Amino acid sequence: GNGALMRLAPIPLFYFRTPEKAIEYAARSASITHANTKAIDACRYYAALIIAAIWKYTKDELLDQDFYSKHRSWFGEKSLHDDILQICRGSYKKGGYEQGIRGKGYIVKALEAALWAFWSDKNSFEKGALAAVNLGDDTDTTAAIYGQLAGAYYGYKNLPKHWLEHVYAHKFLKTLGKWIAYEGEQWESKMRHSFTNK
Repeated sequence: GNGALMRLAPIPLFYFRTPEKAIEYAARSASITHANTKAIDACRYYAALIIAAIWKYTKDELLDQDFYSKHRSWFGEKSLHDDILQICRGSYKKGGYEQGIRGKGYIVKALEAALWAFWSDKNSFEKGALAAVNLGDDTDTTAAIYGQLAGAYYGYKNLPKHWLEHVYAHKFLKTLGKWIAYEGEQWESKMRHSFTNK
């Protein structure tokens, strides 16, 4: 399933200051409901991309086929599953639905579809979200996965205003995102303080 990937964003948002912890907790979060290595590693990789987007990496840097190897230290001792490594190397960089990109419930396909939508979105959150939905199959999940990375990359101010007007409690959701980031900052400060006092 792809549910672990769909619900990932709060983890890297909370821990983005410490990527190693973010990736560790992304794996833990996934393993609660998805014990499969592919699901866990898809979440580890996507968490790293979301962190890098928050850190203002360019799209070319995020989608670089060497992103994983350049950030290997973030992932600890355990390497990613081969199927996820293929995605890291750019398996999604092709023509879309006609060339096999599908928004299926299978986590590898869902990750590939979301990254294809991000890669091909012509620097528009709206175009990418529509592309993700138009792949068919598990459309809401594919778009939700796309939206996590694209939202981190484009930022709230670049989301389509005419869409935000129709999102239930969008002001609350914006505040919740800020609160998660704030709590993460407090946690990191406590960890740093307790580490320096040892």
